[in-house]
This record gives sequence, C-alpha cells and structure tokens, in this order.
Amino acid sequence: MGNDKRLTAELPLEKLRAETASLNRPYIKSPSSWITILTVILGLFGVGLQYAKSDRDYQLAEIKRQQAALETDQTEKAKQKILEEITQAQATVLKVKREPQISAQKSVAHARGSDA
Repeated sequence: MGNDKRLTAELPLEKLRAETASLNRPYIKSPSSWITILTVILGLFGVGLQYAKSDRDYQLAEIKRQQAALETDQTEKAKQKILEEITQAQATVLKVKREPQISAQKSVAHARGSDA
C-alpha cells in the first residue's frame, strides 16, 4: 500500500516533468508545430491554385469577349455589303423595267415623226 501512495504521488510529478521538458524543447521540434506548419502550407498552396485558376478563367472570358466583338463586327460588315448589293440589284431591276418603256416611247415618237 505504501508503494501505491508513492506511485500516486510521483505520477503528477512525472507529468509536470514531462510538460516542463516539452516546454523547454524548441517549438519547431514538437509534433503539434508540424501539424500547424503543414496546415498553413496546404492552405497557401490551395489559395495559389485558386488564384491561378481564376486568372486563367478571366483571360479565357476576355478572349471570348474579344472574339464575340470581332464576329459582331464582321457580321455587321457582311450585312452592309449585302444591303449595298440589294440596293444595286433593285436599281438594276428598276432600270431594266424602265428600258422597255423608254424604247416603246421612242418607237411611238419615231412612228409619229415618220407619219408626219
């Protein structure tokens, strides 16, 4: 029984010695410090990856915007060209429709001139 009391009294003393030895050890040599350091490193790595991905997504969106603007500009130019071609075609059709009338009027005028 005396031995049990002695062990019971020494256990808190041993615990205090172990804690004191742990506190005297440099922070970097304790296992808990490595867990903290690894957590910080992984967090920074994740932030770096996210930044790189978001920057790449922004560049891709900018390229798509510029491509859409270019396609819009090209489409607008093609539209203008087609409208000009339509206007020219309408003018040609109008001219062709007027030619028979002008020819008929000249024929009538010529016929009247020869009757006189």
